[in-house]
Amino acid sequence: MNYLEALAKLGANHQEHLLRYYSELSSTEKDALLYQIEQFDFSEIENLRSHKYKMNISDLQIIETLTVDDTKKRAICTEIGKKALAKGKMGIVILSGGQGSRLGFQHAKGMYNIGIKKTITIFEMHIRRLLHFKEETGVLLHCFIMTSSHNNKEIEQFFEKNNYFGYDKNYIHFYIQGNNITVDRNWNPMLSDKSTICYSPNGNGCWYMDLVKAGYRELLETSGIEWLNVVSVDNVLQNFVDPTFLGAVLYASAGCGAKVVSKICADEKIGVICINGGHPDVLEYYEIPDDVKGAVDATGQLLYRYGVILNYIFHVAELDCINYSELPVHIVKKKVAYVDDNGTFVKPDEENAWKFEYLLTDLIAHTSSCVAFEVERDKEFAPIKNLTGIDSVESARRLLQKNNILL
Repeated sequence: MNYLEALAKLGANHQEHLLRYYSELSSTEKDALLYQIEQFDFSEIENLRSHKYKMNISDLQIIETLTVDDTKKRAICTEIGKKALAKGKMGIVILSGGQGSRLGFQHAKGMYNIGIKKTITIFEMHIRRLLHFKEETGVLLHCFIMTSSHNNKEIEQFFEKNNYFGYDKNYIHFYIQGNNITVDRNWNPMLSDKSTICYSPNGNGCWYMDLVKAGYRELLETSGIEWLNVVSVDNVLQNFVDPTFLGAVLYASAGCGAKVVSKICADEKIGVICINGGHPDVLEYYEIPDDVKGAVDATGQLLYRYGVILNYIFHVAELDCINYSELPVHIVKKKVAYVDDNGTFVKPDEENAWKFEYLLTDLIAHTSSCVAFEVERDKEFAPIKNLTGIDSVESARRLLQKNNILL
């Protein structure tokens, strides 16, 4: 595509501003921008808008939960899960597309040092679980690490530099999550620099589709992996090699499982698992109606009291059957750096753009059934969202020390 062809395409869609700085670019930058315009499908924006998530609550019911008190059933599940893990039937997926900017750390969040007297990064905390399982059983589990286009290179280099923290590098696989266009408040595409149209990671809902696109479906098949345990990188107590959890899903012949904790209060910012319209579902904390959020039973306990911690097990066969083009799109207001009308690079102080994201929780409703599996929050839930306060570096370090982990 040449300049005139690009200008004609943009003019037909009223987006000529994307070529505003064309005359200032090097020949390489010009070619890169023209290629982006050639590849861009302007109907993509309207398609994303038309799939906007609309919360639909109908016939809401409490989901049956395997609680921490049900020791007899959990013992049975443990033995079932141990046998499956010993055969390598489960793989691990760590969602690591995010940056640590809210921690004042301008790198991938998994590279953040959670140690106090020594260096121990979040990534190392997770790989230690795989190493511990290997030392106990002799079994190496495949681990897939989802990165983003922004941090993939530095994550791969970080693992290489640290010798994969002692784990067999042939069992660690990186892949990049997809991107969606980012638009300004008027729904126009933005420039992240004078020669680059602005895209952002598309959320975590397409983690499996992106894994398949990266060419790993055959590896799942040849390795005999029937289940994938997908977790977020920022929970440093994340237990993803849990035979009891896997066994519970197998015991119930369910399509997926979700680890949950009892909410500390109605307003806690975690999604609630339930039955919605006859299907398992997760209602995000910012989408739960007040009458549902605060509903209590005769004893005063919250009716919908189990919150998800982004630790799920999915059956690969069911993931293969999901039509990902039907997933709802969550439109999120964000602060996005851009090049303004004067050619100045701007880092806004307030939200200035819309991002389009898919959420992993929306996959739950597409499975045949879901096992809600309660865990003790002090042992398995230490998310790092902030530098201080709730769900922070400070609170995570306290919980790690409470679990006798030396920092």
